[in-house]
Amino acid sequence: MLITFATRFAIFLKIAAALLLPNILAATLSSLLSSYFVFEQFRPLEQQLYAYITHINAGSFGLALTGFIAYFYPILLPSTRLETIRCRILNAPAVVALTTFAGWLTSMLISCALLFMHNMAFGGLYLVNMVLSTMSIGALAIAMSYFVQESINRRQFIPACFDNQLDGYATLIQPSIRARFLIYFSTVTLAPLAFVCWLLLWTMSTDQEALTEPQIIYIICYLLFAVLFGIGITLSFSNTFHQPLMAAMAATTRIRRGLYDTNLQVHSTDEVGMLCESINLMNSTLADNQHRITALNHEIEETQREVIFVMGVIGENRSKETGNHVRRVGEYSYLLAHYYGLPESEADLLRQVSPMHDIGKVAIPDAILNKPGRYTPEEYEVMKQHPTLGYEMLRHSQRPLLQAAAIVAYQHHEKWDGSGYPQGLKGEAIHLYGRITAVADVLDALGSERIYKRAWPDEKIFTFFREQSGYHFDPALIAILFAHLDQFLSVRDRLRDDAGEPLTDGDDQFSLALAKSIG
Repeated sequence: MLITFATRFAIFLKIAAALLLPNILAATLSSLLSSYFVFEQFRPLEQQLYAYITHINAGSFGLALTGFIAYFYPILLPSTRLETIRCRILNAPAVVALTTFAGWLTSMLISCALLFMHNMAFGGLYLVNMVLSTMSIGALAIAMSYFVQESINRRQFIPACFDNQLDGYATLIQPSIRARFLIYFSTVTLAPLAFVCWLLLWTMSTDQEALTEPQIIYIICYLLFAVLFGIGITLSFSNTFHQPLMAAMAATTRIRRGLYDTNLQVHSTDEVGMLCESINLMNSTLADNQHRITALNHEIEETQREVIFVMGVIGENRSKETGNHVRRVGEYSYLLAHYYGLPESEADLLRQVSPMHDIGKVAIPDAILNKPGRYTPEEYEVMKQHPTLGYEMLRHSQRPLLQAAAIVAYQHHEKWDGSGYPQGLKGEAIHLYGRITAVADVLDALGSERIYKRAWPDEKIFTFFREQSGYHFDPALIAILFAHLDQFLSVRDRLRDDAGEPLTDGDDQFSLALAKSIG
């Protein structure tokens, strides 16, 4: 991340403003305090000390300002590393507050030292007066400089310079939330309290019966300033916690709903910042875990698809049929399901499971399964067991993919008129998956070469399907087949086996092919 000189200069100026403006305002209040509230017995002492006031303040705050400049001047240097700039920014509120505190404390100590040096007699009353007035004004200046810089940090510097990466700076010594509450408490409570104590001390130690109009105006202005300052600090301080906590609540709500796209802006290294970073880390971890789980589920589904396809191929290979047969049956089933109006996900599911329709053939003896001639009645009864055998293999699975495959295996030999097997179901009592697979399987079986036949000519296939609409097959599916026949033929051409010549009308194997293809 590159921070330009203009940006670094703006950072330096804003930090300096956070230091100087509160102290200028506080110095003005202090000057008014000296003008309107001076103990009569100390007025000569004040007049003697007044000649040194400018030098005292200049020396005190100049010394503090020198330390401030020495600490923040590296921000302006092009050679300064980004980490150094970030550390200075994070420390800015505390440094500004400490600089202000050092300035006011040094000013008071130098004033006392000058009194001793010039043998200016003073008593405890004057010392208490100085401490209370300095505490009242200085506390406001310290708190104002701290919270102004804290607000600038949170709103501008940290978002602009940290790229939401504060976790590497957690080891810096930063004021905790508890420390901030103490600063806040001392500002809105102790500063006005010190002023009231000083005012009571002044009232009880003078013979003045009533306050003058300028004094009343000053008191009102001070109290008004204290109230407005307290409200401003309260709002700023509460926003320090309210906004991040509300954002954290919103983030946790989104995470609870399974939405992991939230990245909270981290504005500090305190407990609130640590909370936001923890939520971001949790969000990132959950998003990664969700991605891994999704990838694993996808891998499981792909594995299931591959296993189902391979099992379908195994079943077909036992009957000397090609792997392309199950591919074509899958594609035909998808087209029928798609144009029937099933959702895309369900149509794709049927494309995956329809190749399993003859999985039960793995349990049929080879002597029957691969017999080139007609079946005997006993052999045919054995062959008719393969739908039930396939269903028993698959029905115990709880996976939707295998449950659908079990339906296809069980019902693909049922017929629309109820003359099919193994259950003799009729019409829509046959599951749609079974009805679709029946059309897809017979369409490919009749158009493909087998050990007992060659491929049928297209005209005979089409005639057969027209004749069997409403008897063997669902009429709605036959209508779909002929409405989109070019797409079915395109699939057949794309996944064609190296088949022999189609049978002719006069071929004596025609009836045998019909019987074994659909039986």
